[in-house]
Amino acid sequence: MTDILNEIVARRRKDIESKTVPLAEWKAKHRERNDFRPFHKSLRQFMARPGVAAIIAEIKRGSPAKGLFAPDLDPTERAKAYEIGGAACLSVLTDPHYFFGSLDDLIAARNSCHLPVLQKDFIVTKYQVWEAAVHADAMLLIARCLEQQQLAELHGLATELGLDVLVEVFDEEDIEKIEPFHFPLIGINNRNLRTMDIDPERSNRMFTRFSSDQTVVAASGIKTRNDIENFMQRGIRAFLVGESLSTASADPTLWQHVYQLVVNVLKTFPVKICGVTSPETAIACIEAGAAIIGLVHYPPSPRHVDVAKIREILDAVSPFKKHGHEAALVVVDKLPNKEIVSCFDWIQPYGTIPHDVPLDPNQIIHVVKDFATFTHLLELPRTTEGGPLHALEMSKGILPGGNGAVWDWSIARPFCERYPTLIAGGITPENVADVIRLANPFGIDVSSGVESSPGVKDMDKVKRLIENVHKAIIFGDET
Repeated sequence: MTDILNEIVARRRKDIESKTVPLAEWKAKHRERNDFRPFHKSLRQFMARPGVAAIIAEIKRGSPAKGLFAPDLDPTERAKAYEIGGAACLSVLTDPHYFFGSLDDLIAARNSCHLPVLQKDFIVTKYQVWEAAVHADAMLLIARCLEQQQLAELHGLATELGLDVLVEVFDEEDIEKIEPFHFPLIGINNRNLRTMDIDPERSNRMFTRFSSDQTVVAASGIKTRNDIENFMQRGIRAFLVGESLSTASADPTLWQHVYQLVVNVLKTFPVKICGVTSPETAIACIEAGAAIIGLVHYPPSPRHVDVAKIREILDAVSPFKKHGHEAALVVVDKLPNKEIVSCFDWIQPYGTIPHDVPLDPNQIIHVVKDFATFTHLLELPRTTEGGPLHALEMSKGILPGGNGAVWDWSIARPFCERYPTLIAGGITPENVADVIRLANPFGIDVSSGVESSPGVKDMDKVKRLIENVHKAIIFGDET
């Protein structure tokens, strides 16, 4: 064991020796318990969802490396936000001396949500296992802290008592120690507990040492979705995220920090907010989670923006484009000048598609507004690729877009399975989950459903719609 681990474990052993609650009392309380939540099963369920990362969101007040960094952390509010954001499970630090946690933090967090909870501590005695089995759903065993026989005994006892066990490894020595037991749930710590340095590639290198029936969790140094996608490309689908979440501002958007780790917000299910008419609204929609903003250049529309206003809006959103946000130009029959068009990521033409569009053909969103075209496209021979992006708007309005008309979204499902498709028409915050469930589209395209009046976006509606999209994507029929 390294010096810091020796120090921590020695301190925890002293704590156990001074415990006033007799072991018999924990055993009696355990016999009365019937509310275990399936920690490992929850991770596996999230891992099975395309594009979704299984996040163990941690409640952590501090660390030996950085001291107390979240003194005002409220475990109750944070657990609620983590659950809303789509975390698969919680982890709560309960070591009081080096991580400034407590069993009270774990109890408060678990009582305020429905997520399975991991007790993260330096567990080296059977007494601690019994204590965890009264309050938690899973516990951590650090291979480096235990002799091989000890590890096997504590793991066996925990499993017998109904706990899932995350076994943490750091190097080849740890892997050799646990190899005979083929433990089902493994955590790979990217942090060197001797130097406190982080090597993000450690999990990627060690992942191949485990078989497909073992669940591997990468931990330490994970802050962004880009970090997560680096691991997911190698096959890792579960992650423990601590400091970056525990230090995130405890404001009403905290849940978004979690959600942005769980899915690639812009690619997994893009939300296009169309009919944006001002720079302020464009920025607000992007900050609320919209992947694409749509600008309508068509004078008869109440959402029309002229060339000067288009420039203003594009200038305002340009800083967001490097993060993957996009802009689409909606036109009818003719284009504004080519210079303006070339500034867009997408063009969504109604009527005749101009031949001189200064964009790649794959940047054209093909609009389908009638059943004849819908049927024709479904009858075409299948290709190996999904084809261009389509906007499906089965309405009869005279203006471009879905015209706010609700239609039978279930008929779109075979089309959405054939082509990448944005669904439009009659979508609101209240029914967007039904759209996703019935049509299973690539994304959605919304305008009037998030407005207070034609051309005026209601940001409360925009935020509620995007939040409901997030919930539907992560939880599906469980919502």
